[in-house]
Amino acid sequence: MIETLRNKEILWPRCDRPYKWSDADNRFIACSPTEEKAAYELNIVLNEADAKDLAGKMRSTYAAQRKPDWKDWAVKSLTDVFKKDETGHYIVKLKKRTYEDANSKPPSHWMPNGSAAVEGYQLTSGSKADLQIFLKPWSVGGKVGVSLRPLHIQLIEIAERQDRANVNPFASEIKTDNPFTEQPTPPAPQPAGDPFGLSDTGVIDDEIPF
Repeated sequence: MIETLRNKEILWPRCDRPYKWSDADNRFIACSPTEEKAAYELNIVLNEADAKDLAGKMRSTYAAQRKPDWKDWAVKSLTDVFKKDETGHYIVKLKKRTYEDANSKPPSHWMPNGSAAVEGYQLTSGSKADLQIFLKPWSVGGKVGVSLRPLHIQLIEIAERQDRANVNPFASEIKTDNPFTEQPTPPAPQPAGDPFGLSDTGVIDDEIPF
């Protein structure tokens, strides 16, 4: 099933080329499409109404396409499917695996003026876009679900890229008693009559509706 999502905020995109998680580097690293677990992925932000709508379509797609020997997809709430953030929105991961295919391609990217993005175009977190995604039921090792694969990304707003080189990674560690950052306290004013400063005296309802 193909679904269109309109005007959604994009977070943490990695879909200019394949990436995979590296335990050694403790981060995602660019890799060849032929490597195991290589994928293109990004996250989008949904409000509760849109999250319920998408979750309902995921469940109906699973019910329509499941094979006879597949388990029931036991989903009771939105948080069983999506991650809920502190603002009450839901973070939805879109992921397209390469399946070790050297000819695997990233999702197509289209600029706000409708032109195709250059090859290797890097999305920026905070950008907004219309997206076409493919809902694909799966069953592996006794687990079941529905993957959300990004197909096409039509940019609406492009967020400015954050330059990490200009962000101090130690800013949160600066202490207020640092003698080089603390502003000195000016001396108290002295009585006008004594030029030497001497005194005269000494602060859900998130269930899926299906």
